[in-house]
Amino acid sequence: MLSRKTAVLVIAAALSLGLPFSAGAAGKQDLDSARAISVAPADRAKVAGLLADAEEARSRKSYVRASVLYRQAADLGSAAGYNNLGELFESGQGMKRSVPNAEFCYRKAASAGLHEAEYNLARLYDYGVGGRTDYSKAAYWYRKAADGGFTPAVSMLGVLYSYGRGVKKDLAEAMRLFEKASAENDPAGLFNLGVMYDTGSGVKADPARAAGLYRRAGDARYSRALFNLGMLYASGRGVDLDYKKARECWEDSYSLGFPAAAYNIGILYISGKGVAESREEAAKWFSLSCRGGYHEGCNAAGKTSGRNKGGAAAAGKKSSAAAGRSTPGKKDAKAGSSKGGNKKDAKAAASRPAAKKGSGAKGNTGNRKNKKS
Repeated sequence: MLSRKTAVLVIAAALSLGLPFSAGAAGKQDLDSARAISVAPADRAKVAGLLADAEEARSRKSYVRASVLYRQAADLGSAAGYNNLGELFESGQGMKRSVPNAEFCYRKAASAGLHEAEYNLARLYDYGVGGRTDYSKAAYWYRKAADGGFTPAVSMLGVLYSYGRGVKKDLAEAMRLFEKASAENDPAGLFNLGVMYDTGSGVKADPARAAGLYRRAGDARYSRALFNLGMLYASGRGVDLDYKKARECWEDSYSLGFPAAAYNIGILYISGKGVAESREEAAKWFSLSCRGGYHEGCNAAGKTSGRNKGGAAAAGKKSSAAAGRSTPGKKDAKAGSSKGGNKKDAKAAASRPAAKKGSGAKGNTGNRKNKKS
């Protein structure tokens, strides 16, 4: 019989390879099981301890240990154990990445009524994680999570209504959902509602109100809201024209992972708006946006580099239009998570309010609260 230490090492090795494993007779339950889950009353204290230890390990980036502990909790019927194990499968932290296993784990947890898992499952279908986009399924699971009071799902369901993805396009319903999420101070809800007032979509345009909503979301470090607030300051819409504040907003947005913001700072330096005109500073910011995946920044960086004097003037003209406002979307751009590196990055639906910090393979995957065991 294996010692406890050896057994843990074997389990960890199996998880790191993405393989199903057995933790002995009591823990035998591979990822193809379809049994309903629940924690026996006698195991509740043990499960709570396993989850607490797993969270601590995860916070220290000890993902292999976290995966072992989550799996042990899952084997005892913990919905939170399954959900969090699914997040590690999705991100490939502590184990080989496996979207099918992540989906299975989310389904197991969702079947027990864990709303965060319902949200994560919806997010897989919404993002097309693993190559399968299904907006109808995304809408179904977002609605279940939203009906259960999981606020990020409320905003995400609103995004689907705003675009008509998986549901009939309904701007009034999108507005209702964004307002509901905003009432709970959900950053994505505040941002998306701000976009509606900014653009006059489903409501009379009100840039001043949009600015207030962006500011509230920005206070929660929501990068796309800060980006759009900068756009308002740079245009004088709803607020006094103020290039310095625009730059500050874009610097904060860039620091949170939105590369189009760095491009817009470069535009300020090329045009000398609110700053001393500087081709070198412009090239620096264009290069930063390029490194973040924003292709317009790559083009502008080449034209403003010292290798091409004639290109500097051309860049100043061709790049005089800043990147456009960011529109309602799925996940906040964070740490370079703005998907793709094309011209649409600043506009694309890039914001999934999402759930857990640093856990999602394609963005965040939910907050770190486990309301159920």
